Amino acid sequence: MGRVIEMARDKQSAVRVWLAAGFAVLAVTPMATAQNKSISDDEFASIPLEYEVPDSRARTPRPEQPTTEPTRASTTEPAELEALPYLTGDWNGWRRQLIDKGITLEATATLEETRNFSGGIQPGNTGQYLFDLYLTLDTDKLLQFKGGTFFVDFQSHGGESASQETVGDWQWLSNIDSRETTQISELWYQQSIGDGVIKLKVGKIDVNGDFAVCDFADNFLNSGMGYPISDAPLPTYPDPAFGVDLVVTPNEHFAVSFGVFDGSLQEGMRTGRLGPATLWGAPSDLFFIAEVGTAWNIESLALPGSLIAGATYHTGTFDQFNGGTQNGAAGAYATFQQRLWRENPSAEDDPQGVACFLSLDWSEPHVSEVDWHCSIGATWTGAIPNRDEDVIGLGVSTVWFNKDAGFTDSTESAVEAFYKLQLAPSMSTWFDVQYIVNPGGTDADNALVGTVRLEFSL
Repeated sequence: MGRVIEMARDKQSAVRVWLAAGFAVLAVTPMATAQNKSISDDEFASIPLEYEVPDSRARTPRPEQPTTEPTRASTTEPAELEALPYLTGDWNGWRRQLIDKGITLEATATLEETRNFSGGIQPGNTGQYLFDLYLTLDTDKLLQFKGGTFFVDFQSHGGESASQETVGDWQWLSNIDSRETTQISELWYQQSIGDGVIKLKVGKIDVNGDFAVCDFADNFLNSGMGYPISDAPLPTYPDPAFGVDLVVTPNEHFAVSFGVFDGSLQEGMRTGRLGPATLWGAPSDLFFIAEVGTAWNIESLALPGSLIAGATYHTGTFDQFNGGTQNGAAGAYATFQQRLWRENPSAEDDPQGVACFLSLDWSEPHVSEVDWHCSIGATWTGAIPNRDEDVIGLGVSTVWFNKDAGFTDSTESAVEAFYKLQLAPSMSTWFDVQYIVNPGGTDADNALVGTVRLEFSL
């Protein structure tokens, strides 16, 4: 009876958190939509289905990645090139010369300091960093071979994990959290066919670059925001894996994607630090993923939205919580995104406005510590006058623990609020506060955590 009462209290806590988040989003919506303006019918969503690798300043639950089309800079005039978002500038003209030849060299550096004020494992400070060095080669410019892109990401991470050292949360309150490592994180070639209708990518790939992308969750720091965190074997940061994926986008309203990857992460092989040997050698596990998505635009209001749904299957052998084993494990996810209001709907490139997202994912209950996960959030870009690129956000991410996995509590919820300050085109800082309810599904007290993040584009 005591266990039943305790589970009921956990569910009540989760319900209260979700109700609070829902009311917050509803409170923003009518205030924002009241200021909508019309837009011409020929303008489509500024955020249709995102089937390009995210821009280097976009924050996903993974590390930064550059665009797959860096050559846009090669057509700019010198004055425009000086305004590119790089702290190191144009290198006295060398950067433009390299871009003109199809060679783009970029880097991002992320520094983070986190303070656990109360609850969790223990109060205390932690700090960590993530450095990425990207090399992108455009085969059209470099070799006169149309549609090809070669990409390398050299990555280094160090420091202490707040989730492991002071908080003990399951969802990872920072999306750069990782073990200390230096590795070639990605190494792939992509061939575009038919003006981008078909894109085939082969090599060491971060799956979250082409699958389960939630653009409106980019600026949140918690790993659970807009990302299928219940699918633990997903080959993504810090452990991308060798494989192949195919993305087909016949028009701007529809896309379908398929991928197969090395699944040896499930066997404890850290694929982020490995080459391709385990893809065709032991262990022989494979990870399959498929996704379909659609995008739309409420044309009279210039409000784009999208809906994606995907499924995964891992061929490995999994230990069940009842002591047995299981061959293969499945997962599924869906993400809805919608812009609620745009401050300047007639200006296609103006990011100012309010947007929201809702993400839901499921994983096999007999072998997964978390079988359900849901996140919801809203952001407002340009909320403060004369701060058009600053972003504020509020979101909630909840995981439901498997009742057979030995957790004390049935749920963990992370409530996150942040303010992202765009200091310069090449520099941003986050002021982030998270309240973790039932951290780690243990008897630990709820945790109040603050993070300051500084990010440079070099």
